Amino acid sequence: MKHHAPLLALRALFAAGILLALPCSHMAWGNTYPGDGQEALGMILVFAAIGAAVGLAYLSLGTLNQFLLRRKPRRWTVCPDVLVFIALVGLLAYGGITAKYQEPDGPDLGTTRSE
Repeated sequence: MKHHAPLLALRALFAAGILLALPCSHMAWGNTYPGDGQEALGMILVFAAIGAAVGLAYLSLGTLNQFLLRRKPRRWTVCPDVLVFIALVGLLAYGGITAKYQEPDGPDLGTTRSE
């Protein structure tokens, strides 16, 4: 067990980084929300929920990988963890930067008919 705890701690740290990649990249470099601030906060929370789901999947599948490769040297577990972490953070950061908002729908005031 003492050999597995550092690997699990490293994977949990990577999962936290994955959780933060989407909302932080969007807040730092992404498009601004065209509506009011409350709805913008809701979108950031949705981005954090997406990051949490991806981070939980990463943590679960990485732990399964560690269990299946428990008799192999540690590099068989650490190398895939690092590579998948880099790929997921890059993908989520790209998604956060390129996310675009649709204009909020307002009342349709310009289409009145006069008969």
